[in-house]
Amino acid sequence: LKPIRQGGKGGGEQRPLAGSWAPMQRAGGLTAALLGALRCAAGRSEHDVVVLDIYRAMEASKVGLMREEDDDVADLGGVLKYVHTEILAEHLLGPPNRRTRKYGIDCIRRHRYWVKNPPAVLGSKLQVFVDFGPFVTFDSGVATNRAQLPLLRRYGSWVGAQTGCVGGLNCDPRFPSEVPYFWFSVGNRCPNLRWHTKRDSGGSANSHCLRSTNDTTFTSGGLCPHGDGVEVKPTGEDGCVYSYGEADVLRLDDLVGIRDADCGHRPCGDWEDFRHNCTHSEYRRQFTGRGGETRRVHYCVEYDIHPACAAGCHGADCKAVLASGDGVELGLPFWRGRCDATANVRRMEQLAHAFRVPGARNQHRIHDEALYASGKTCRPAGSLACLPVPARGGPYCSRQFSGVCLPCFIPGSAQGPARAEPFCPLDVLAADDYRMLPRPICGSREPRDLCCLYLGTCDGEADPEQASLDDDGLALVAARRNTRDMARFLQRAAVAAGRHKLANASGLREAAYWQWGRAPLGRTLAQALGGAEAYLALPPRPPGAW
Repeated sequence: LKPIRQGGKGGGEQRPLAGSWAPMQRAGGLTAALLGALRCAAGRSEHDVVVLDIYRAMEASKVGLMREEDDDVADLGGVLKYVHTEILAEHLLGPPNRRTRKYGIDCIRRHRYWVKNPPAVLGSKLQVFVDFGPFVTFDSGVATNRAQLPLLRRYGSWVGAQTGCVGGLNCDPRFPSEVPYFWFSVGNRCPNLRWHTKRDSGGSANSHCLRSTNDTTFTSGGLCPHGDGVEVKPTGEDGCVYSYGEADVLRLDDLVGIRDADCGHRPCGDWEDFRHNCTHSEYRRQFTGRGGETRRVHYCVEYDIHPACAAGCHGADCKAVLASGDGVELGLPFWRGRCDATANVRRMEQLAHAFRVPGARNQHRIHDEALYASGKTCRPAGSLACLPVPARGGPYCSRQFSGVCLPCFIPGSAQGPARAEPFCPLDVLAADDYRMLPRPICGSREPRDLCCLYLGTCDGEADPEQASLDDDGLALVAARRNTRDMARFLQRAAVAAGRHKLANASGLREAAYWQWGRAPLGRTLAQALGGAEAYLALPPRPPGAW
């Protein structure tokens, strides 16, 4: 990682998914007295400054050349999804003699942001995820959704958010994921003009910049004065809703293994060197774009995917290819398994580890816990957002998803939510927002129904040496969130099932790590054993890879 002052637009253009997941505000089923008590138990009287790590894929040489304004960025999962789906698939790109990745992207940049949106936005129907406004689509600095311009004139700039994938909803069909990821928009002055035209030659605002509703002034900006590259605490007032610190920059070539590849008795130096000089014959193949045919090429391919799966993983043709066992992907091992939701999470964790996120390789943490463990409420006083109905098991909200207050549910409650709705982290009830609230009402004490895991009221033994070798035992051991315990339990289960190769595998502990999570995975024992075997069957990966 290399610290670099500031950062700005460079390389490719973000293409986020449309729509957003607004916080749910249900209070049905609560008595008036209880509702009043819950309001009183809500958090502080105003919104806190929210701290986030925000990422962008770009050209490293352009980091620091421009301020980060009127742009679309992402969290860690979102930026990895963008690179994997928009930048790499060889048979969709050209020309073959190009010298860089698409848009010249060669790095991922991270900034730590401080955000406090205007009270007028957070007190209106524009509010999403407690602390944010609606996502604004920017292209080269221009807000492209003209329907949002009247809102920008009225409210000024804000930091917006939307989900890219939550509980199987709104997910890009090309990139399934077991954890949510997000897009963010950061707005500043003059959202109707491209970056290079926002200011005149003297540095003043262009006279054509968007004006406020009363037409007497330009719309207020969002970036705090002197807030680019240093920590400035935003006030939420006009002209100061976000700031960001210095950039950390990670070279993609280091992350994906290009610099570990051989380029003639020496490591490849960069993408262009790999492209033309790598000695691995298996990398000199790509799909033709016609059916599943491949062809030999004179250059090395970082990644390609079968045309049947290029546009989505859920179509009948793609499912048939995946089931056949035929080659679905070509290129570097790091990128293999784009249609595998667990594999995509593995890549997220490796990226988090490369950015030195604590717990990325042994606790399933892809965001710095210090950012959301500081007591920032998801329930400002008087707000009904994130107010759970005990029999429904939610909606709760947790900042463990990128620091954003994402609505989630405790599965298996008496009037349980659909399984597609995101499961809360197992420790959600320990959050300050929920310690004093009524506990959820579970539909059973069976561990496989998951609800009792949050309360510690399940029937059965959680000790991996004693846990029953069934779905209940798996759920209890997984809730311990301990890889050693999971490995021992899976070893016992594999022996009992006659799967001795798995039971004796040297990599069982590594495989066991992927059978538990911060929230319940909802897997059966058969699925967990199969998942462990599938992990052990993966092709060799470079040292340090997932």
